[in-house]
Amino acid sequence: MTTYVIRKLVIMPLQLLAVTIVIFALINLAPGDPVRALISPELPPSVVEARREQLGLNQPLPVRYVLWLRETVQGNLGFSYLDHQPVAAKIGSRLGATVLLMSTGLLVGILLAIPLGTLAALAARSFTDYALTSIALASVSVPTFFLGLVLIFVLALG
Repeated sequence: MTTYVIRKLVIMPLQLLAVTIVIFALINLAPGDPVRALISPELPPSVVEARREQLGLNQPLPVRYVLWLRETVQGNLGFSYLDHQPVAAKIGSRLGATVLLMSTGLLVGILLAIPLGTLAALAARSFTDYALTSIALASVSVPTFFLGLVLIFVLALG
């Protein structure tokens, strides 16, 4: 067990590094140019290049990754390209509502799962057990974005 934990602790930073590389690559492979989205297309190329330099987008990708990783590890998530507000402040302003929504969903899930799981266990190999197991499997298998759209449609009609 100790070797398993040590192995996981050694692998974890490497996995985290791999995830940051993938995230950074996906952000930079996204179509479009953030500078062109921020400024008017009629501006001369010299203004566009000056803005790219100001944002640090003129440096090579590996250099930008190292700078981005250093700042992220220090807690500096940068500024929004659109409204120039700190990203950490924007996340912080929405954190309360997110935690409330998450904890409410978790509470509802626990309050439903424990009694229904107990009922399914007490009625093992019965219609109730199979029905509850099927409902649980279906609810886990349906993508959340699809379920959300269906619930919006159904609940909006009422």
